[in-house]
Amino acid sequence: MPRCETPSGTKRRRTLSPRQDDRQETDRSPTISRSDLWFDDGSVVIQAEYTQFRVHRTLLARHSSVFRDMFSVPQPITNSEHLIEGCPVVHLSDSKQDIEYVIAALYDQ
Repeated sequence: MPRCETPSGTKRRRTLSPRQDDRQETDRSPTISRSDLWFDDGSVVIQAEYTQFRVHRTLLARHSSVFRDMFSVPQPITNSEHLIEGCPVVHLSDSKQDIEYVIAALYDQ
């Protein structure tokens, strides 16, 4: 392959074609991880960003009117693909760190 040189005589860095860039982007799907705040007997999985927390629905509802209202609304029956270890998943738009602080405060009172 011939070398491409800039006017100053240094080599140009080789770049990928647009198709190769697109393929590499799709190959890098984010990995979802479990938080240390994962209770085996938890009844709901909260996901913030790409981190999941398995916690107790009753504890969340007891301390948060938002969760209490959310859990009081009947939910449609979901197939097992939308469950993690038998627990429904609630996706939140909050940051992982904010949710971690809230859950840790609830459990470590």
